[in-house]
Amino acid sequence: MKVLVTGASGFLGWEVLQQAKRAGWLAEGQYRHTPIAGGHKADLIDERQVSGLLQHTAPQVVVHCAAMSKPEECARQVQDSWKANVEATAILASLCADNGIKLVFTSTDLVFDGKRGHYAEEDGLNPIMHYGEHKAEAEGRVLSLCPGSAVCRMPLMYGQPSPGGQSFIQGFIARLQQGKTLSLFYDEWRSVLQAADAAMGLLWAAAHVQGIVHLGGPEPLSRYAFGQLLVDAFGFDPALIQSCSQESMVFSAPRPSNCSLNSMFANSLGFKPAKADIALRQLAQGNPMAVAS
Repeated sequence: MKVLVTGASGFLGWEVLQQAKRAGWLAEGQYRHTPIAGGHKADLIDERQVSGLLQHTAPQVVVHCAAMSKPEECARQVQDSWKANVEATAILASLCADNGIKLVFTSTDLVFDGKRGHYAEEDGLNPIMHYGEHKAEAEGRVLSLCPGSAVCRMPLMYGQPSPGGQSFIQGFIARLQQGKTLSLFYDEWRSVLQAADAAMGLLWAAAHVQGIVHLGGPEPLSRYAFGQLLVDAFGFDPALIQSCSQESMVFSAPRPSNCSLNSMFANSLGFKPAKADIALRQLAQGNPMAVAS
């Protein structure tokens, strides 16, 4: 199977590219700003560049990881977010349909309002931030423009940094290494997932899914609970993790309380991600300096 990964220098796209190669796929990556070895530079909001990219690489599958994904940044730069998250996705979906290419689109759990959690694929969308709104709109474009595509709703993810991006734990670890405390929300819940499992889930979806699927971690965790698992895995002082409430903070983008995902459908078909305590210990034991860099 030949796959093209968009946003391949970014945190998730880089992991998808590496996992695809390890699994024996013929994998190539697209980037916009940060070059990667053997990668293809292209602006995904330029239809001519995207068309040329698909003709040159001739993939059977495109895993679309490129996005403007920081909610606060999307709130400050709404038009840029729309272009990156909606317009670019629509261009790619249309061209994939024209060329008979399977599209795997990475959406987000933030398409939900977070009022109850444990959301299943059929639950209604009600995003409360621009990023979630734009991803929800992009989902609709993908499903209408490119029948047979897979829309994968992803949770908060963590793992090793890429050439052009990192997950939230790199900042956590850097702070903990300096002996500084971390105040983490006890009232914000997500189905946290390590990037390696997320990447394998996206490749699995490329082969097995048409329509919407949830690829969440195996358990809902608050940020505070996740922080406790992190310090335990990496051997930091547990006293450095302190709890606080969402309500005590002011954000430029609203934050839902519980966007945990019900991933039973994917689980029943073989998607079996590791629990956070196990995944964090594997990261710590494997290459802690790479994780913390």
